[in-house]
Amino acid sequence: MRVGRKEGRRVFLAAVMAIAMAIFGSSRVDRHGNPTGSARLVSIEELRDVGDMCLWEPDSAGSHRIAALPEDNLFAALGERSVYAASQDAGRTIEVTRPPVRYIRDLDPIYSYVAVDTRRNEVFMQDANTWSIRVFNRLDNTPPSADRTEAKRVIGGPKTDIQFNTCIYVDPKNGDIYTVENDIGDSIVLFSEDPEGDVAPIRKLKVTHRA
Repeated sequence: MRVGRKEGRRVFLAAVMAIAMAIFGSSRVDRHGNPTGSARLVSIEELRDVGDMCLWEPDSAGSHRIAALPEDNLFAALGERSVYAASQDAGRTIEVTRPPVRYIRDLDPIYSYVAVDTRRNEVFMQDANTWSIRVFNRLDNTPPSADRTEAKRVIGGPKTDIQFNTCIYVDPKNGDIYTVENDIGDSIVLFSEDPEGDVAPIRKLKVTHRA
C-alpha cells in the first residue's frame, strides 16, 4: 500500500503524539501537575518539505555507465574538462591556458619540532613550511635590532626527501639526525651529524605509522 506524502506526515505526527502521551502519562508529577524524573514533550514542529531528491549524473552518462565503472575509478565518467575563469564582461567565461604571471610563496619558517644536540651544543628546528631543518647555536642571542637569529646552516631541498616532517631525533653518541615524515609518506630519513644544503640522506627507513 502506498501512502501519500501528506498522509505520511500525519501518521508520523500521530505516532509522535502517542509516544509523547505515553511518556507523559507514565511519569510522576509534582504538586503542580508537572512531570518529574523523565523527559517531556515541549513542542511539535512539522518537517519542512524539501521536495524530491535527484541524483546527479555526468553529461551523457546513463546509470548503466555509472554501474559499469570500476570501484577504484569512480570519477572516470567525468573525463578531462577545461578550467574556466570569469571574464571582465559579465556573463562570459574564458578558458585559461596561459602560465601564471608570478608565484606567491611564504618563505618564513613555521617550526613544528625542536631537538637539542648536547654534544655540539646545537638546536635543530623542523621547518614545516619550507620543508627543511634549521640549525642554530644553543646559546645564540637575538639582538634587539635584528628581526630574528639566522640559522647557522639549513638542511633542505629535493634530495633531502624532507616533506611534511614534524619530528627530529639526534643520536647522543654519534650525532646522527633522524627526521620523521608525518603526512603522506611513511619514511624516516637519516643524516650525518653535520649536513648542510640539499644533500641526500645517508639512510632512509620505510616504516608504517599513523600521522
